Amino acid sequence: MRKFFTSILFFIFFGLLANAQVNHVVISAFYGGGSNSNALYKYDFVELFNPTNAPVTFNEWTIQYASAAGTAWQKNKFSGTIGAGKYYLLQLATQVAPPATQIGADLPTPDSIITVKPINFSATNGKVALVSDTFNLVGATVSSPSIIDLLGFGTASAFETAAAPAAGNRRILLRINGGCTDNNDNSKDFALDSVLVPRNSASPANTCVGLPVKLVSFAAQQSYNQVNLSWKTASEINFSHFEIEKSIDGIRYNTLGSVRAYRNNEGGVYQFADVAYQNKNSYYRLKLVDNNGSFSYGNTLQVKSATKDRLYINSTSSTVVVNHPLSAKPASIAIVSFDGRIIMKQSIAVGSSQTKISAQKLGVNNCIVVYESDEIKIVEKLIK
Repeated sequence: MRKFFTSILFFIFFGLLANAQVNHVVISAFYGGGSNSNALYKYDFVELFNPTNAPVTFNEWTIQYASAAGTAWQKNKFSGTIGAGKYYLLQLATQVAPPATQIGADLPTPDSIITVKPINFSATNGKVALVSDTFNLVGATVSSPSIIDLLGFGTASAFETAAAPAAGNRRILLRINGGCTDNNDNSKDFALDSVLVPRNSASPANTCVGLPVKLVSFAAQQSYNQVNLSWKTASEINFSHFEIEKSIDGIRYNTLGSVRAYRNNEGGVYQFADVAYQNKNSYYRLKLVDNNGSFSYGNTLQVKSATKDRLYINSTSSTVVVNHPLSAKPASIAIVSFDGRIIMKQSIAVGSSQTKISAQKLGVNNCIVVYESDEIKIVEKLIK
C-alpha cells in the first residue's frame, strides 16, 4: 500500500525560432503510403516548391531514396520547369498494379509521372534527396554539392540536423509555411499532416516574404488544469497578430485564440492561457500573421500529461468537475473544509476517471478535495 500527497508540477519548454527563408527548390511535401492499407492517396508523391523569384529548370534531375539505415540509393529521373513561387508534383509508385484495386484518393494532375521502375518508398522511415544530376548517392549518410534538398524522417540515418517525425499511410510530411521556411533542420521544418491536397503547377503561386517580426522564445507552463503560454519578440514592424493553435495528436490543429501585436521596434512579451487543458498530451504552436495576411509558424511545443497522481479540478457556479486517476478498484472522493470537517463523501465507480459534484451542496468557498483508494491518496485545494 502506498499513500502520499501530490504537489503541483510545472513543465517549461523554450525554443529559439527562426524565420529562415529558402533560396533554392525544396521538397515541400512527401508521402510514401500510396495504396497501402487505409492510404490517403493511391500513389506515393514528392511535392517540390520554388521559393525564389525566378523559374528553375530541371535538366534530368533525380529524386533519390534509401531505406532508413540503407546505403544503396534508388533514383528516378525527371525534367521540367517550376515557376517562381510555384509547386511541382511528382507521382511515383503505388503498392498495387492495375487492375488490382488501388486504395486512396486520386492525386491532382501530376506535373511528372515516374513510370520507369518508380521508387517504392517506405511510408514511415527513410531518406529522400532532390539531386541536380543523375549520379547515384552512396552511403548511410550522404554529402554532395549536387544535393539540392535532403529529407530524413523517422529513424533515418541521413537528414538535415535532425530527422523529421515518422510518417505513415495517413500522414504526409509537410514543410511548414507553405515551403518558405528552411532552417536546415528536418525536425523543425517538417510537420505531419493528414488533410493536404497535394499542390501542382496549376496551384496558386506562394510568394515568400519574410515576416517583420523576430520571435525570441516560446514557453509553456502547466499549472493545475490549464497551460500558460508565453512568448517574446525582439521587433515587430507593421505586424498584425499571433494565433495560438493546439493539437492533441500533433497533426490536426485548432485555433484557441489570437493576440494582437504591440507593433513596436522593441518587441514585447505576450501571454495566453489554455483554460480547457485536460491533462492530455498536447501540442502548441504560434501562427505569426502579417498585416498583408502572410504568415509563418514558430516551433511546436509539447506539454506532456502530468503524472497520474494528480487531481484536475474545474469549478463553476453550479458544478465541480474532478478529473482523477482511472479507478481500477473501488475509490472515494471527499470534500473537506479547512478545519477538517467532512462536507460530503461519495464512492467512485470502477473504471471512472471523472466525478461531478454539485457546487450548491458544498456550502463553502474554500475547501479540500481528497481522492482515496487502497493504493493512493491525493489531496488538492479547491477555491471556488
